[in-house]
Amino acid sequence: MLRADSWSVNAGRCRRGVSIRPVDRIWQAHWPPGVDEARIRLPDDSLPARLKATAARLPRKTALVFYGREISFAELDEASDRFAAWLRGRGVGPGDRVALYLENCPQFAMAHFGALKVGAITVALNPMHKAHELGHELEDSGARVVVAADAGREVVEGVRDRTALDTAVLVSYRDYLPEEPTLPLPPSLLEDAPGGRAAGRTSGPPSGAPPPSARSSRGRVTTPR
Repeated sequence: MLRADSWSVNAGRCRRGVSIRPVDRIWQAHWPPGVDEARIRLPDDSLPARLKATAARLPRKTALVFYGREISFAELDEASDRFAAWLRGRGVGPGDRVALYLENCPQFAMAHFGALKVGAITVALNPMHKAHELGHELEDSGARVVVAADAGREVVEGVRDRTALDTAVLVSYRDYLPEEPTLPLPPSLLEDAPGGRAAGRTSGPPSGAPPPSARSSRGRVTTPR
């Protein structure tokens, strides 16, 4: 067995017998005075359990803010519960991969917690990935489900035949955008905003197939081949 202090890297090559300098604890410089790291204890329960406990204790407290739209802990917990139930119905369980091909949005959190609730592993993907990048990461992870925004549909469809995907869930950012956003929208969200060019589009999911959104009637589920 190799000891951590018996090797070092120099110009891309390992040299034996040179100690590795301990990492400076630079994060401690930003802590409040008096914080004792040795006394910090992380909770033993899981993230889904913490979410459910918080939703029960503080159901109306804001968990997420999306351009002015506030989502409570109770709403986040309920939406993730429904996505978890949908995943179970498709046989997704412990160890399976659920890929999230989304920007920062409420649906990302809902899908993330929903996947964790069934014991799945979430694979967070860069929403700017092109087809060859997305295809590689879906192949490498073995994801069975991908949650993507409408704008990513063509990219997903272009690579799904070479992946293990069973299902692609499509969501719309506009489902959670307020009528009057409190911040300027990035270009990727402009067409998905209320009143944008895509705002007149309508859609509906197959029966019994809710997406990771409290507004499940707005999502679509596609199955391969």
